[in-house]
Amino acid sequence: MKTTKNAFTLKSVASLLIAFVLILGSCSKTDTPVSDNQLNVTAESSEDSYHSDADDLSNSASSQSDVTLTGRTEGWVDNRICSTTKITLKKLDNTNTDTLTIDFGAAGCTDAKGNIRSGKIIVIFSAGKRLYPGFSNTVTFADFKINGVKVEGTRTVKNVSPNLDGDITYEITLAGGKLTFPDGTTATRETHHFRQWFRNGTPLVLSDDQQKILASFTAPNSTSSTSTASGTNRKGYSYQMQVTKDIVYKGSCLETKIFIPVSGTKTLTVTKGTNSAQITVDYGDGTCDKIVTITVNGKTETVTVSRDDNG
Repeated sequence: MKTTKNAFTLKSVASLLIAFVLILGSCSKTDTPVSDNQLNVTAESSEDSYHSDADDLSNSASSQSDVTLTGRTEGWVDNRICSTTKITLKKLDNTNTDTLTIDFGAAGCTDAKGNIRSGKIIVIFSAGKRLYPGFSNTVTFADFKINGVKVEGTRTVKNVSPNLDGDITYEITLAGGKLTFPDGTTATRETHHFRQWFRNGTPLVLSDDQQKILASFTAPNSTSSTSTASGTNRKGYSYQMQVTKDIVYKGSCLETKIFIPVSGTKTLTVTKGTNSAQITVDYGDGTCDKIVTITVNGKTETVTVSRDDNG
């Protein structure tokens, strides 16, 4: 059996804000189909990143030993945790669940990459051993914000791996997801997807790991299911998203500050009023770069992504 590591994500993947917080290019909104829908692609991706950040942090927390879950942070291999962050584990008896609280404080703290988090992430664990098949947890928030964006919703994470050996697969559901931005605009999101964590090489070293959002997965004692999301973005568009080819993140790309996926595809159907469009997003061939290909109604454009939290 392979040695357990801290989850790096979609995301740990250290940084949240990870891949999906990126805004494509420096392009402004125009009337051309591709340019107009670039904004919808990046809005969906950017908004997902806020929810994923909290998911990654809670996933990282659940992989820690009970020794490091006593309030100390020095044992954590996660640069999103500040020295002032208070981590507490309230252990109950065998008939009750454990509750982990990650408290960034009301004033917030700034991580190694300049992201500011405030408020609390609350993780309630089910019975059973962490990272074992069947184990699950529920994540909620108490005035939790990332760079001033308030995150709400309930995430349920279940280990659906077929056995103890090999890579870990999580089934993740987000219900009632909502983001409130500093300018007062909001975005809603519901998700159901499967994330697979490939634990490679040296324990506690994240750079040789990979994570995938699976296009489909058959959980034990279940039928095959796909990774999807839906909601409304802060631009007022509604959308439906489906992963069509496994979306891959490489830990090694983080070393060069490449936080977006390196390969995989997804489709995005965007609607506003009577207007709708289907968009295909292709993240490439596995190379650590910022190149994304977007196809809208048969028209294709290759763009270089850059970060713009303002959407």
